[in-house]
Amino acid sequence: MSFFRREPDPGADERFFGRDRQGLVEMVVRMGALVRENLESAVRGLTERDEAAALAGASGDDGVDEMEVQVEQECLRLLALRQPVREDLRFVFAVLRIVKDLERMGDEAENVAEEALRLFPEPAPLPLEGPLRRMGELCFEMVDDALDALVRGDAPLAERVVRRDDDVDALWFQVREDTVRLLGTCPPEGESGARRTLTELSAARHLERVGDHATNVAELAFFVLTGKRLREERPAPPPAPEA
Repeated sequence: MSFFRREPDPGADERFFGRDRQGLVEMVVRMGALVRENLESAVRGLTERDEAAALAGASGDDGVDEMEVQVEQECLRLLALRQPVREDLRFVFAVLRIVKDLERMGDEAENVAEEALRLFPEPAPLPLEGPLRRMGELCFEMVDDALDALVRGDAPLAERVVRRDDDVDALWFQVREDTVRLLGTCPPEGESGARRTLTELSAARHLERVGDHATNVAELAFFVLTGKRLREERPAPPPAPEA
């Protein structure tokens, strides 16, 4: 009966929550991998005119939503049973926000896939394929690196992800300007060409939002690792010149 009289181990809760924390990270990584897969299918469907890939991207969001619920339930369980404090509490709340951004990325991937499906069965090339392809590549890299920063404890990597969002925004601006130019020159395809160009514009807007959500994930990873908000660490932009 000496088992019931043994002295409590002051480090037991800390070690146990460490295992819980690792389990949460693994769940977030699996969710991120599914988002990445759906996004890659959607972009391939759009830029390579791959209808099967577009259909896969459009139908994969249910799995992302289910994983979001699972992670949220696990976070709530840990809050209720482990009552984490300090860094562990900060981590749990950050995870709750990260999975919300991942879920929204999944929504945007579905939106890109649906835009791609609107282009079938017309075989015409896409006038804005180059910028769209590059936007997709940047978004893939940002999603991967934002999650890697969290897993590996790499705060500088999280900072680089945030800076890369400027490149996505620049491509989004380029697509908007090219859309104005193409519509202003009355494309020879007429109404179908205009519709195709507007579809590309809409897809680019969804990709730009993916970049924003990946940036949010990177900022949250930085906060978990350092306890500081990345926006406060970045130098403020110079004031605009007076007119």
